[in-house]
Amino acid sequence: MLSENNSCEEFMAICYPGIVKNVDKALESLGGMKEIEKHNTRSLELNFHRKSNLFSRPVLSKRREGAFLIIRARRLIQPGPSSSKQTTNSVQLDVVGTLSSIHDFSSSLFDFQYLPMRKNEDGQYSEIYSALVPSTKEQAERWFIPPIPDQELFLIPFSFTRLCTSSESILSREVANYDLETPGRTAESVRIGDSARKNRKTHTHMAIATDEFPAEPSPLAMKQVNQNTFDPAVHEALEKAFSERPMWLKYSLIVKLKLDERDVKRLLPKFAFHIISGPWGRNWCRYKYDPREDINSWKFQTMHFPFFRFGFSFSIFICLLLLILLVPGGESVLSEAFIKWQIKVSSIGIRSSKEWDKLLTMEPTFEYTEGCLPPLRSMWYQMCDIHLPAVEELLSNRLSENQTESHPTDGWLKSGTLDEIRELIKLDFKKTIDTLNVKASESKANKGD
Repeated sequence: MLSENNSCEEFMAICYPGIVKNVDKALESLGGMKEIEKHNTRSLELNFHRKSNLFSRPVLSKRREGAFLIIRARRLIQPGPSSSKQTTNSVQLDVVGTLSSIHDFSSSLFDFQYLPMRKNEDGQYSEIYSALVPSTKEQAERWFIPPIPDQELFLIPFSFTRLCTSSESILSREVANYDLETPGRTAESVRIGDSARKNRKTHTHMAIATDEFPAEPSPLAMKQVNQNTFDPAVHEALEKAFSERPMWLKYSLIVKLKLDERDVKRLLPKFAFHIISGPWGRNWCRYKYDPREDINSWKFQTMHFPFFRFGFSFSIFICLLLLILLVPGGESVLSEAFIKWQIKVSSIGIRSSKEWDKLLTMEPTFEYTEGCLPPLRSMWYQMCDIHLPAVEELLSNRLSENQTESHPTDGWLKSGTLDEIRELIKLDFKKTIDTLNVKASESKANKGD
């Protein structure tokens, strides 16, 4: 016997991975009824430490869709006639509702049990969660009021597993280890990670300061260059550049020769090798040239100057820029010339005046000149490209005397020379900003008159 029920409810089935003795706590581990209703079309998140531990990771359920009916069956026992001991049975079926999704955690990977604990001297563990995560406003403010409490270093996991289910492919052998000569076995049948990106190969000679420098390019590098068709003028320009100067920075070559960066990158291994450390680090050095044996190679020693240290981070600069543009009198916070330079090197397209446009369209340069702003917030310079009288005078007096070989870190210059050069560039950079600011103020005053 089947009873009809026109008002069928829709249900969701959850295969909970445990013995449920308290339904409220089980629902709380799933986020509560409101969270479960939101995940009607998504996977559920199971987390036993949802509120008490911020460092825990939820377990995702595997959602299976379908069309099911929930039926309640009742067996009705009716006694027979008084003269008979037999009974008659009948089954009553009631359609309670429909079921469209089933959430199962049996195949999920549990990787959330990470509790901040510390092992004591007696071998027992104690929680340190309360010391890492403040529970009240007073505890949070306590971190910023001296004396600041000294807490031990606590490192959270670098990354939890990115898979919801366990995978055996990590333990599988590589394709090269299979015997592909076996009949019926092909590389396609044992391929693992077929969609992975192929390794990018480069045939550039990389050398550190203490390596033996190569005398000629590798055959693979020449083969790679010959496979690409380049403009003969690009070949001639690079060949002429390395004949005039044995060492170049890649950015300097691009700006000097006004070539495409991709062409320079592909052709450089034919003419030079790359030095990645030491006094000539980041230089591309011509083959058969060793700067460690030439005392005049001090001109090509490199130096890094981070101009952004004298400015602000990008986010802080945006806040200050909004302050200047929106708040009356906010222009007194920063010098106008400094703002112009920050906008230029940050590539923010804001047009305000002809002076700003002139600064924004300034041609790039790889040399540092007195009174000019650099094109980038972080620059690498060769000694011969720093055209600052104070630096040139310093370099003329800081060459090591009676030195027969270069130093592994200082090259042919005396120790501490680069630090002095940075200070001189810093002073000139600040002087340039102040000078531009004065000119801008005078220009405003003249327009006001």
